[in-house]
Amino acid sequence: MLTLLFLLAVSILWPVVKPQQEKGRVHQHLENHVAAPDGTSEKLTTHLPIITIDTEGGKAIPQERGTAADSTRQQSVRSQIQLFDEANKVHSTDESPRATTLAEVAYRGNSSRHFDKKSLKVRFIDDKGEDSKLTLAGMAEESEWVLHGPFLDRTLVRNYLA
Repeated sequence: MLTLLFLLAVSILWPVVKPQQEKGRVHQHLENHVAAPDGTSEKLTTHLPIITIDTEGGKAIPQERGTAADSTRQQSVRSQIQLFDEANKVHSTDESPRATTLAEVAYRGNSSRHFDKKSLKVRFIDDKGEDSKLTLAGMAEESEWVLHGPFLDRTLVRNYLA
């Protein structure tokens, strides 16, 4: 009986006694971002990382699942990638990128490649086509990354990182 009374008292008093911690949460929809110098507000500004992908010659990323003729890897297209991902900063495509590199970009997944929001597999490479490791959004250094497009999970509750 004493145990039950103790648990009841703790559950009632815990929210009052528990120290409140500031999580530093960003509410982008409540923030006003500075407009471009010419007075327009069409430039993209966000506290989230920005990754631009520019395929060589404007080629489309291949939809086919097969491998390329000269490689055992999935069909991909060579691209130039720019990373705007410094921590605790509002990013814009007008600023200079933190890193610019070459990459092989391909669609990822079997059935999901036909969704409106596709996932991409990105493999950072050097001028010779060899793997090149880079950090992305403050995470550990790697050469292969997935840009996940959770088309079927619109609530984003199934993916912890998202």
